[in-house]
Formats: sequence, C-alpha cells, structure tokens
Amino acid sequence: MMIECSRIYDVFKKAKLFNFRSGANFNNYLQQFANFPDDGIYLMFEAGEINQFGSRVVRIGINTTGSLAARLNKHINGNNGNSIFRRHLFRILGSDEQVTDHIQNKISFCIIRGPRGLENRRMIEKELIGTFSNYLSDCNDCRPSFVWLGRESQNLRIKNSGLWNVHHVNHGHGLTSGHFDYIERHVY
Repeated sequence: MMIECSRIYDVFKKAKLFNFRSGANFNNYLQQFANFPDDGIYLMFEAGEINQFGSRVVRIGINTTGSLAARLNKHINGNNGNSIFRRHLFRILGSDEQVTDHIQNKISFCIIRGPRGLENRRMIEKELIGTFSNYLSDCNDCRPSFVWLGRESQNLRIKNSGLWNVHHVNHGHGLTSGHFDYIERHVY
C-alpha cells in the first residue's frame, strides 16, 4: 500500500531546508553543517510550487558516486554533461547562465541521510519518484501549478509527472511502509 502524500510531506516539513544561493561557494556553504551526510537522497522544491502541504517536491535524486555534497554541487556549478537536472532546465531556458540563476534563486532541498549501499538508496529514490508521480493522477493538491517551468518541457515524462525526473516516473510500486519508517528516522 502506498503511503499518502500528506504523511510524506509532514515528515519533510520537519527537515532542514538547504539552498543553492551561495552559487560558486556552495561547497563552503555545506561545510558549515558538520554532520552533512556523505550519502543520501535529496528532494528539491521550487519557488512558486506550493500545494496544501507546503512546498511541492519537484525533483528527487541520490548520489551514485562520490559524496552527496559533490552531487548537489554539480547541479549548481556543473554542466549539462554531469547534471541531467541542468540539462532539463537548459532545454527550456537556453543558457547556462539562466540555468544557474534559476537553481540559485528558485531551488531549495532537504535530504534523507543514507541509507548505506547504493542499491538501497536507488530503491527509496525509485519509490519516492513513483509515489509523487502517481499521486498526480489522484491528488489535485500534488499537481504542478499552471506556471511551473516544467510544463514547457518537450519531455512528456517531466511535463506530465510534475517532476524534473524521467526515470521511475509512474513506477507502479510506491513508497513502502518500511522505507517510509526509514525516512522518518533519517530525515536531516
């Protein structure tokens, strides 16, 4: 049984909210958080995307190689080759400068520590993406606003899911209760 989106959002309301405003100094910004995890799952929010629960999740990701901080740094200081998120935005905004400006000024994120093992992180990421994209068809409050930038995407998975994700969109199995319990205990 899928966990209701309201329960998931309640957990993320308790999480620390990070941002990309420091731009080129993003690594220095993260260093002020002494216990920032090496591995984790991140959930992004975008300015203006609000639902009845608060800020709406617009992207979910993990670090597959290197640290979580390094992965997140690629989104603000990387390029289209090392950040698929930047590539999706570039296809709409048209320049690296506009992509950086959008991320720096409109994107925030929270994280879930761990779990250890890439396959475990991938499973929770897959379930979260499936859960949020599946709720769009059932929950009016989970849908993107009419002005969400992703509605301009040529990629139908982005446009229809309300997420800046392509893989695992509408994955049939949502978040399990075991993984939900893990998230509740490990949200940063």
